[in-house]
Amino acid sequence: MSEVYTLRTPRAMADALRGRPLDSQGGIPRGTHPDRTGLSPQQRRYRNVYLPRVNRSWSNMPALFALPDATDAPALERALRTVLDRHESLRARFTEAADSEAATGAPRPLHQHFVPTAELALDIATVDLRTLPDAEQSARMEELRIEGANTPIGIDHAPLFRTTLLLHHGDRATLLWNVHHMVSDGYSQRLLHQELTLLLTGAERELPELPIGYRDYIAWRERLATDPEALAPHRRYWQQVFTEPYERPLLPARDGVADAARGIAHQFPVPDDLRAEVAAFCRDRGTTPFSVYFAAYTLMAHDLYRREDLVIGTPGRRPHPP
Repeated sequence: MSEVYTLRTPRAMADALRGRPLDSQGGIPRGTHPDRTGLSPQQRRYRNVYLPRVNRSWSNMPALFALPDATDAPALERALRTVLDRHESLRARFTEAADSEAATGAPRPLHQHFVPTAELALDIATVDLRTLPDAEQSARMEELRIEGANTPIGIDHAPLFRTTLLLHHGDRATLLWNVHHMVSDGYSQRLLHQELTLLLTGAERELPELPIGYRDYIAWRERLATDPEALAPHRRYWQQVFTEPYERPLLPARDGVADAARGIAHQFPVPDDLRAEVAAFCRDRGTTPFSVYFAAYTLMAHDLYRREDLVIGTPGRRPHPP
């Protein structure tokens, strides 16, 4: 990861990585960490943007995950506890710091506590929809999903998720999963489903060993932020980047407009067959559709400007005034 700061262009990165064994790069160190930490950069950003004052249902991430047929609640709980042992973020809860730790006018910082799996009470409700006509079972599942999505999840008590086992259409089983965005994201949702499926089908040996935990990542980022020696190479790199002249290519100026450099939006639908092809590509390679579309856009910009060093922005919001 540190090579992102020394290899200046995509070509330089490709040349450095081509032919290199996959296990030859140094990673985030693993260690023993306290049960209470601060937030990761992503968690701080999300908290400051979406939860500066109040926790609402907009932080919910509801999903319906198909499970192996005839899955029951005890088997689901056993599998879920194994997942919790593997992924620390799903065992987190948050408390506000004391007033003395907050900057003037800013929300109070959050402390993150990691609860041992054995101390977590998992309430897996079971809803049997098979008494309903087949045509109504799917509709009822969607109603339950929306109902759960509109019910806030408190962040001060672990776990920050709710689980309901839905039995429907004969032997079919579906997990209604609703998790707070502070402890999960879109990629994590897919990973959870994959690991639960392996555990429930007896293929737990296929679960990959996790080289680090979430607290390892938080500690690594904290060192970058507080250790001058760790931060120094990053600072030198960015100082070099911003002291060099940069030629900014722009699209041709448009006549008859007040601000010729102002961009315009071009929206168009992606054909269903192409979307399906991208989705299959992402499943095979463990990536996200955003990464694929963004890579395609980058290649298009390269063809347009004939440059290797490109700066391409994506929409974002500033978390909080410094």
